[in-house]
Amino acid sequence: MRLTNNYYCPHAPNSLDWRDFGAVTDVKDQDKCDSCWALSTGAIEGINKIDNDALVSVSEKQPTSCDPYSNGCHKGSYVHDAFEYAIDNGGMPHRLISLIQLRMIPAITKRSVCNCSGLFNGSGCSEVAPYYINHVMLIVGYDSFGPGLDYWIVKNSWGKTWGEQGYIKIKRNIGHHLGVCNINCWGYYPAKKNVKLDSAT
Repeated sequence: MRLTNNYYCPHAPNSLDWRDFGAVTDVKDQDKCDSCWALSTGAIEGINKIDNDALVSVSEKQPTSCDPYSNGCHKGSYVHDAFEYAIDNGGMPHRLISLIQLRMIPAITKRSVCNCSGLFNGSGCSEVAPYYINHVMLIVGYDSFGPGLDYWIVKNSWGKTWGEQGYIKIKRNIGHHLGVCNINCWGYYPAKKNVKLDSAT
């Protein structure tokens, strides 16, 4: 089903999954480290693959440990800090392993109890304040189960045992500008210009 905002995206395909194009790295696990903001660098991995056909996994540990504005593994930080760190340092360290919109959304549920299969429609988020976010994930695509059942394909950073192999389908086009659990708020995505990550270690 075509995106509702077709005025802005008149040629958007009916569905898109950047995993089908090899532009998404493996699901990672932040464990007990509040580093979801640094793992948002997965968007950098994706744009690098799309731009020059090289999928490399960048080091989320670098901004977590070295960014002066970061709180490390305690209390986290912000997505724009990770992107600004990459810009200020001329890129990100990387390692080989073996998309493009990014949205920051609130934690959907406790990682230890999440089943998260099927379509997540925002249960548990009714008391979340407007525009409030406390977790970061990557949107790697979108699709639909049918009329009124459009969804985002979202990559989390809690390992492959969470959700659907580390992913979750979150309902979109719900008729509210903030989206499910404020998923439409505070979105970031990177852009590249004449910069390449060397695929060699």
